[in-house]
Amino acid sequence: MEILWRHGYIWLLALVGALSLVPCTLIASDELPHLTEYLVELKVNGVTAEDYYPVLEDLHSDLLLLPAVAIWQAGEGRVFWEHPDQLYLGIENTGESLRVRMGKKEVEIGGIRRPQHPFEVMLLDGDVLISRALLQEAFDVEMEFDPLVQQLTIRSGRPWPRDLRLAREMRWRRLGQGLEEGRSSYVVNYPYGLWSSPQVDISLSGRTPTGKGPLSSHRALVVGEALGMTQRLIVSGNSQEAVTSAHFRAGRSEGKGGLLGWTALHEVEVGDVNGFSSPLIGNTGSSGRGVRFQAAPLHRALDFDRTRIQGDAQPGWDAELYSGSLLVDFQRIGEDGRFLFDDVALTYGMNPLHVKLYGPQGQMETREYSSHIGSGTLSPGIWESYGYLLESERDVFPSLNFHSREEGLLTGSLRLDYGISQALTVSGRFSRVSRNLQQEDRKIWDYTHLELRPNFRRLQIETGWVRQLDQSHDASMGKGLNAFYGRFMVPMGVLSLSGRHEWFGDGFIASEAGAQGVKTRTQINTTLPLWSKAGSLQLGYRETERRSGLNPPLAK
Repeated sequence: MEILWRHGYIWLLALVGALSLVPCTLIASDELPHLTEYLVELKVNGVTAEDYYPVLEDLHSDLLLLPAVAIWQAGEGRVFWEHPDQLYLGIENTGESLRVRMGKKEVEIGGIRRPQHPFEVMLLDGDVLISRALLQEAFDVEMEFDPLVQQLTIRSGRPWPRDLRLAREMRWRRLGQGLEEGRSSYVVNYPYGLWSSPQVDISLSGRTPTGKGPLSSHRALVVGEALGMTQRLIVSGNSQEAVTSAHFRAGRSEGKGGLLGWTALHEVEVGDVNGFSSPLIGNTGSSGRGVRFQAAPLHRALDFDRTRIQGDAQPGWDAELYSGSLLVDFQRIGEDGRFLFDDVALTYGMNPLHVKLYGPQGQMETREYSSHIGSGTLSPGIWESYGYLLESERDVFPSLNFHSREEGLLTGSLRLDYGISQALTVSGRFSRVSRNLQQEDRKIWDYTHLELRPNFRRLQIETGWVRQLDQSHDASMGKGLNAFYGRFMVPMGVLSLSGRHEWFGDGFIASEAGAQGVKTRTQINTTLPLWSKAGSLQLGYRETERRSGLNPPLAK
């Protein structure tokens, strides 16, 4: 009797388990579910969209496929195609994000990847439909669909960008500064053209005739479109010399890629350009005339937990770098009309960075930049690359710039990243650097670099080896010309913990402290966000071990 009872109990459990899996089996099967299509009215946080959008519902399960792009455009969230088959959805002010990799059938939620479940993502007449379950997994939202009135209602747990904009406009109206009707948003993304009339911004200044020196100075920033690229020319002069410096740059960038027919190419620049930074050796190229490219999404962090922010503006303007509402750095723009913030520290996830530019007559301009920690691990079979080639410290117009060398040294760098598997990305690069030690003439140093980036979900790890050669060294693997490093970053609730350890062979020339006297460097940092507008609290530990009896030269 006891045996029969046990067998009956087991069969009862099996039956209950099978019944509980019926809806999941329907969705997870390879057979297409019976979907009903609706054309619905869309309402996001109480605001009704102007058009109607398709929704697919499976009447036999809770599968509901929604027009994700239309929802994000209505809420003014961040939505764009990073690759032809990779869609990004994000809410910048909440830090939530979702990537859909259609070719690889993967999704990435807040930097964590997993395979797509069947019918989570579908294409309908060119529209991307994403399941309600996936959107609610990635974002703090409630989504209700009423098939009787054919209405889709979206309510977010925290304000979306459109809600924040409407709140600002309401404050402005209370101050009597309402906006014109129909001008709540502006289209700022236009295709590049073969030619457009240049725009010129001229700045004039003068002084009283006391002492020596020019009585007046002038600067001009000329920007226009030509040959499908944005052309920038910055010219400075004074009352004694009509032109004291001139800098030229032409460039083009595309968030979706596809520049010059190369699907992966996102940005290219020619003219007076800056190089990239590399681990341990720092800024590998300074600046000069040449070309640089990036065949990777523009939000990629260039160096693990560091990135570089750069751009053009009028000489004499002030530039402030912000991470969210926190002021990170500032500088006054020099004669070359270029602002450059190097080694900008990043935290895990999407980092909303922006630069505020201030002119001498009260002008103000804001430029948005974003870098993502956690996006450096590539899908299997995916290649990404970065590179530049330039004549160091020599400008496009050398005769017009007093600091330009008569003959520059040819420097460059090429970096290739490749996704081996879901759990491992490998990176290799070659860099040729010009630098001088103390009073010595500048010379060429070559570096080869191999880096591994294993994927442990939220734990970010990089480990690498760097080999240094200068043109006077032997190419054999002799003592002292190698360096190794390991770095990590992991979010722990509201904390962000990061650390690094670096080891240098005798004679290796590193960034910052020089190298021949440095043996190891260890650093651990943690960041704790404070209350609103108070920024964050950063605590760190750093230890440098030097080789005895050596006074290290500084590498510049």
